[in-house]
Amino acid sequence: MKRFLAIFALLCFIVYASACESNAANSDAQTEKTPVAEEKVNSYKIGDEITLTKNNGEYKLIVTGVEETSERNQFAEKKPDRVIVISYSYENVSLPDELYIGSTNFKAYDKENYLMDTYPVVLSEYPGSISAGRKTSAKMAYGLDSEKNYVELEFYDNMFMDSDCKIILEW
Repeated sequence: MKRFLAIFALLCFIVYASACESNAANSDAQTEKTPVAEEKVNSYKIGDEITLTKNNGEYKLIVTGVEETSERNQFAEKKPDRVIVISYSYENVSLPDELYIGSTNFKAYDKENYLMDTYPVVLSEYPGSISAGRKTSAKMAYGLDSEKNYVELEFYDNMFMDSDCKIILEW
């Protein structure tokens, strides 16, 4: 019986490996034939209302402001030159499931295109899950090691997919 299982597992592996190999060859051939179109990401600025549509409903996002804070966390591993607090609001227009937008939905980059880290400070507003027809406001903090008052926020509805939009923050 063990011998039969070992042979069966080996055959399954061979079939799987050959299927993957032929798919890879087909995808390489297809890539060479069709030019890749560069996808354009919509850009917004502070105060712009961004309407995002999913297959089961719609929601809105607005980055309402940026301010620098002198507050520092003595236990933070990183010691950035500056700490900024980004305020935003969101509305669940028609999604049947609750909507939650937190700092994990964003990636922030400084003027020199360096990825910024979130920074642990006490904030006055935190994100929450909201049902259809509801709105909320929240804040998030980032460490900034640039003198320039410029940040690009990329918003991701799904962190495993491409960016849904880019928000330019200049203050």
